[in-house]
Amino acid sequence: MGGGHYDGIYLDNVVNGRIDNNTSDNNSYGIHLGDSNNNILDNNTCSNNLLGGIFLNSSTNDTIENNTCDDQHPLWGASIILENSDNNSIYNNTSSNSWDGIFLTNSDNNSIYNNTSENIGQSIILVNSDNNSIYNNTSSNGGAGIDLYESNNNIIYNNTCENNGYHGIYLHDSFNNHIYHNNLVNNATQASDDGSNYWDDGYPSGGNYWSDYTGSDADGDEIGDTPYNLTGDNNQDRYPLMNPI
Repeated sequence: MGGGHYDGIYLDNVVNGRIDNNTSDNNSYGIHLGDSNNNILDNNTCSNNLLGGIFLNSSTNDTIENNTCDDQHPLWGASIILENSDNNSIYNNTSSNSWDGIFLTNSDNNSIYNNTSENIGQSIILVNSDNNSIYNNTSSNGGAGIDLYESNNNIIYNNTCENNGYHGIYLHDSFNNHIYHNNLVNNATQASDDGSNYWDDGYPSGGNYWSDYTGSDADGDEIGDTPYNLTGDNNQDRYPLMNPI
């Protein structure tokens, strides 16, 4: 589908539906789902759309899985967007060559996992979104890995952010988030945080792996003997990991 439509696939008030195996190119949004619940969006391909590949608005308990969203608009297009949408699952999706990867605004209690982003301006970004789980995602060779703005009580773990030109993980005006067991490798700034958050899971579980950590491990417990200091407001990983997860 595509070519001349404002949205390639536009659906409202859908319950227990399945949207799968579609191709939607050169639209405003590839797939637009509004005021809908308990749907599965699976194995769709959305490319070259102006604003986004998949857009959920005021929708809950939906699953977005196994989709490919590449080449959205390089200045404002996002692969997957959630707005005012809670309790959704986003996993096993791939995205590349777009401004944003997965973008949440005013969306709470969502799970984002096993997604892959490459050459994305911001791979995963949360704005005013709380109590989300972000894990097992990979962000590489883009601008930023995982960004939180005014977003609280989220958990970020087992992600890999590598070779990003700005930063791996960035938190602004965000509080009580837990960030641990992530691999931060060769990002221009590994992490920055101007709020009050937790950058480790305590001892002996440990914190994150930092490729530029220069501390030692004299006791051989695979946790650095000195903290890793982050850019920002005196935040630190108290128990940096000596090896990647």
